[in-house]
Amino acid sequence: MLALRSMTLGDLGFVEEWLADPVVARWWLEGSNVRAELEDLRQSMTGEQPTFAVLVLADDVPIGWCQWYRVADYPEFAADVRAEPGDVGIDYAIGAAAYRGRGLGADLIAALVNAVRVHHERAGIVADPNAENRASRRVLECNGFLLQFVAKLTSEVTDEPMAVYRLAPS
Repeated sequence: MLALRSMTLGDLGFVEEWLADPVVARWWLEGSNVRAELEDLRQSMTGEQPTFAVLVLADDVPIGWCQWYRVADYPEFAADVRAEPGDVGIDYAIGAAAYRGRGLGADLIAALVNAVRVHHERAGIVADPNAENRASRRVLECNGFLLQFVAKLTSEVTDEPMAVYRLAPS
């Protein structure tokens, strides 16, 4: 069973280890690096950025991390993804190799959507995985997200096309 809890500074070691895995790095570090990603998470945890970071646990074992944010807090991204007022963006990863490929991705997205809706009850939810990340796209689709478009986004640090998905408000 998956659970989400607020990330703490002590959890950054898990994320650093997961980001060292080429499978995770391929999707999470496009145009970035481990140091920058850890700093972004640190700033989220200390309130320096308007993003809420969470650790993903499977039977109390840390296996990944997620984050969510009001898309309007990032205006360039909001314009790129054609966000509607009140939309919330999500990012997610199963970092622990032993837990990938076991069908947990769909459960992770469902748990993340539920957590977002506790804080933003009527928000649409936006995700923008790399267009080539078939597994990420599949878990979004399994949870009712609809593909809006595929394009290069100027707000992303990669030149790769992103697949922009949105889940309508409940």
